[in-house]
Amino acid sequence: MRTARWTTALAAGLLAAGCGTAATGSASPPAPVTLPAVQPANPVPVLRLTGAAPDKGEVYGHAGLENDQVAHGTFPGGEEVFVFTYATAALRAYWLAHPVLPPQDGEYHILGPQISLITVDTMGSHGDPTPQQVAVQVGGTLLPVGS
Repeated sequence: MRTARWTTALAAGLLAAGCGTAATGSASPPAPVTLPAVQPANPVPVLRLTGAAPDKGEVYGHAGLENDQVAHGTFPGGEEVFVFTYATAALRAYWLAHPVLPPQDGEYHILGPQISLITVDTMGSHGDPTPQQVAVQVGGTLLPVGS
């Protein structure tokens, strides 16, 4: 489900960046992008702080759609956890205010260490930590629902 949403968001982002148009399919040269000189931190150590098991083979995370690094894992009861790390706090704040995808029901965000944003996708599993517990565990701040 999330993969289909990311694919749709990527296509929309490419169109918005000038890599073609929905009407004509023509490509125009994209505007130059200036990225921060600092690279985002490895999100896997933050993911481990949550208590979630990283996906098999997940060591460094992977490049995300928001000039970030992303790692995914799950709690024993099946709840998903995504950790996004950013190069700067300003970049994290921008993407939090302008998400690629709208928030889903049961999705909570935590401002975590190493300029991270932790997304806990709760499914009502029993035995998995609550978003409040994850926030305390990582020393982060749980954001209000819809943030």
